[in-house]
Amino acid sequence: YDGFTGAAARFRFSCNSPKLEIADVTDPDDKGAFKVSVRNTTSVVAVKPAVFYTPLTGPQVKLAGPDQIEAFGLAEFSYSPNGSERLFKKADLSVLDITCGNCPS
Repeated sequence: YDGFTGAAARFRFSCNSPKLEIADVTDPDDKGAFKVSVRNTTSVVAVKPAVFYTPLTGPQVKLAGPDQIEAFGLAEFSYSPNGSERLFKKADLSVLDITCGNCPS
């Protein structure tokens, strides 16, 4: 209870949005495939999480992964190159992006 009776929205004591962060990125294998571990650091389930990789050439690619990340959970997303695009060094945060269905547009 926040003490204001004229409030339009109820006062919330807890977070209502997930906070996702990249916990780890593996080194690429001999074919250029790698995995990204994403941690949900809140008590809210992340719905429709997505990790995107932006290669040096070509369009942004969505990594394969789960449909949700549980509260305080960890999920793994994987990238397998198609065609000639190969990664020879470890991907960093500058080429990775995270979104989820809970996040405001």
